[in-house]
Amino acid sequence: MRNWILSGRAGLLLLAVVLALAPLGFGNPYHYDIAIHVLINAIVAVGLNLLVGYAGQVSLGHAGFFGLGAYVTGILSAHYGWHTLVSIPMALVVVAVLAFAVARPILRLSGHYLAMATLGLGILITIVLRTEGWLTGGPDGMIVPPIEILGWQLFGKAYW
Repeated sequence: MRNWILSGRAGLLLLAVVLALAPLGFGNPYHYDIAIHVLINAIVAVGLNLLVGYAGQVSLGHAGFFGLGAYVTGILSAHYGWHTLVSIPMALVVVAVLAFAVARPILRLSGHYLAMATLGLGILITIVLRTEGWLTGGPDGMIVPPIEILGWQLFGKAYW
C-alpha cells in the first residue's frame, strides 16, 4: 500500500494548500517576494534538470526561453490588451513552438557544439529583447498591466 503523504495526487494537493496559505506565513511583503522568486527559479532549475540530468544534453541558453515566455506574456498584455490569464498559456504555446523549431536542428549536435549553439541562442534572444525597444522597452523594460482575477487586482505596495 502506498504511503498517502507520498502519493502523487496527495502531494500535489498538499503543495497547493501550502502555496495558497503561504502569504499568511510572511509578516513582510519583501520576504514573500523573495519566496516567489525562489519558487520561480526552482521551476527553471527543474526544467534544466530534466534536460541536463535525464536527457544528458547541455543547455546554456535555457534562460533565454524563460525570459522569452515572460516577454511574450507582457507584450500580449501591454500592447495587444490580452487578459494576463489568457496571455500566459498563449506565451507557453508561442515559446514551445519556437523551441521546437529551433531544437530540431540544434539537437542533432552533441557535446561542445550543442553547448555553443544553445549559448549562441540565449545570447541572440537577449540581444533581440534589448534592441527591439519599440516592442520590449529595451533595457528599461516595459509597463505591464497588473493581473486581475474576478475584479481583484494584484497590484500595489501590499502585493509587492
